[in-house]
Amino acid sequence: MEQFIQFLYPFSWIISILSFSPQIIRLMRIKGPAKDISFLSWIMFQCNAVLAWSYTVFVVGDPLLSVTTTLVLTANITMVMVLVYKRIKYREVAVEEALSA
Repeated sequence: MEQFIQFLYPFSWIISILSFSPQIIRLMRIKGPAKDISFLSWIMFQCNAVLAWSYTVFVVGDPLLSVTTTLVLTANITMVMVLVYKRIKYREVAVEEALSA
């Protein structure tokens, strides 16, 4: 069983990326400020990803786990950055529309 788990372990990053992909794709397709996606939740996920990455890199030192946590951190950063971009972009559009009315 241990050998089987060691064989599967390097593929854990695929599961991590696949778990983030639907949210990132959905966010990219939304044509508005994406208010139905919780910014606070994603900030908390981001904090957790930073802590997991820090622990893995600085304490555990396992290269395979470091790759996985780096990819999770990258996916989190992508999600938060796109969410921030959408909120800022569509807030400016709403302000411009309100001023022109």
